[in-house]
Amino acid sequence: MSNPTNPETDAFRPTHVVPPHGLPVWEAPDPERPTVPLDPLLPVELVERSGD
Repeated sequence: MSNPTNPETDAFRPTHVVPPHGLPVWEAPDPERPTVPLDPLLPVELVERSGD
């Protein structure tokens, strides 16, 4: 959630890096929908996790 009194709390802080071969992503797990890969070595931030 945004904090207008402290913009530092909204700063992007990478927690992981995409593997060198890239990584497929989707809005929801659905084998019928095509995936769009993340670029190799892209810094990403984990903001939510569901299951394993």
